[in-house]
Amino acid sequence: MTYAERKFFLGVPAGVERDRTLVTTFGLTPTVASWLRPRLLSTSSFILSRTLTSRDPVRENGDSGAFILPQTLNNTRSTELGAAVDFARGLRQLMGDSSFLGKALAKVRPVDLSTRLTRTSTYDLAAFDPGLHYQLALGGFESFLDQEGAPAIGASDARTATIAGGADLPLGFSLSLSHALTRTTRLQRVSQGFVETETTQEEWPVGSVRWSRAFRGGPLALVAVGTTFRHRDGSSTQANIGGLPALSAITSSSITPDLQLGLRNGISVTVGVTALNQDNTSNGNETQLDQNDITGSFNYSFRLPRAISRARKQMRSSLTVLNGHAKTCLQRGDVQEVCTVISDVLHQEIRGGLDTDFLQTLSGGLQFGYSINDARHLSRRTSQISIIASFQLSLFAGDYR
Repeated sequence: MTYAERKFFLGVPAGVERDRTLVTTFGLTPTVASWLRPRLLSTSSFILSRTLTSRDPVRENGDSGAFILPQTLNNTRSTELGAAVDFARGLRQLMGDSSFLGKALAKVRPVDLSTRLTRTSTYDLAAFDPGLHYQLALGGFESFLDQEGAPAIGASDARTATIAGGADLPLGFSLSLSHALTRTTRLQRVSQGFVETETTQEEWPVGSVRWSRAFRGGPLALVAVGTTFRHRDGSSTQANIGGLPALSAITSSSITPDLQLGLRNGISVTVGVTALNQDNTSNGNETQLDQNDITGSFNYSFRLPRAISRARKQMRSSLTVLNGHAKTCLQRGDVQEVCTVISDVLHQEIRGGLDTDFLQTLSGGLQFGYSINDARHLSRRTSQISIIASFQLSLFAGDYR
C-alpha cells in the first residue's frame, strides 16, 4: 500500500508524503493617526499526518473506492481585529501639550482593544483529499464541521474580547490592568451526531502594580517591589444525549508579590510569594484548592583569588530556596459535611551552583540540590540529593587558524 502511494518528480520516485504543514500569516496595520493604530491579523495552519505501517488503510467513497493510507488532518484559522488608542496623545494634539488634561494623562499608556476569532477542526481516517480551501481554513464554521460529506471528529469556535492598559505613575510606580472575556463552542462527534460544550470565561481583574527605585550612592543599587494579581470565573455546559446537561464552574484568584534587591557589590536577592485559591464545581460537587509557594534566590559574582586563577576569572554563584504547600479538599453536594482532604502535599527544595570560565572556550560548574516531598494525606515522605558537575567546550573555525 505504501509503495503504491509513491510520488514521482521528473520521473524519479520521490517517496511517500508522510507529513505536510502549511502556515499562512496576513497582517494589515494602516496608519490612521498617531494616536490611533488599528490592526487586522489573520493566521492559519494546516497539518496532514499519514500513518505508513501501523494502521489499516481506508477506502475512498465508502466500501467501493480505492484503498489509501490513513491520515489525520488538522486546520486552524485565527483572526484578530484590534486597535491601540493613545488617548493622552490625542488630547495633547487636540488641546495642546500645556493643557491640564494633556499633562494629567501624559503617563497613561495606550489602551489596546481587540477581538479574536479562532476556529479549529480535526479529521481522523479522512478519505478525502484536502483541498486548498480546507488547508487555508477558509469559510464559516460549517466548513470546519463537514468536508465533502465527511464529519469532523471535533471542531471548536472561540471568541475572545480583550481590553488592556496601564500607566507610569509618579514616584516610580507603574500599573497595568486588563479584562478578557472568552466564549468557546466545542463540538465533539459521538456516534452519528455531535455533543456540544459551551464554555465561558472572564478574567478580571488581571494586572500588576510595581514600584522601583535606583540609588546612586550607598550599598543599595536597586529596590523593586511589586505584585501581580488575577481573578478568573468560568463555567461550562455540556449537552447530554437523553439526559440533563453536565454543568461545571471554576473560580480562581491568585496574587504574587515579590521583592528585588540589588546591592552595589553585585549581590542580588529576590523573594516571591504566590497564593492561589481555586474552587471547581462539577454536578454539585466542589473541589477547593489552597496553594502557597515561597521562593527566594541569591546571586553573587566574584573574582577568584590569584592563588587559584592568575587571570582572576569571575565565579558566578547562585542559591535558590523553595517552599510550597498545596492542599485540596472535596465537598460533596448531597452530604452536609466538612470538606474532606484528598491531597495535602508539602514540597521543600534548596538548589545552589557555581560556574566559571576556565578558558575562552571551556567553562564548567558544580550544582547541588536537596528536595523533600511530603504527601501528608498518604503519610509518604521522600527526599532526594543531587550533585552535578558539568563542563562545556565550545569550538569554532577561528580556533584553528
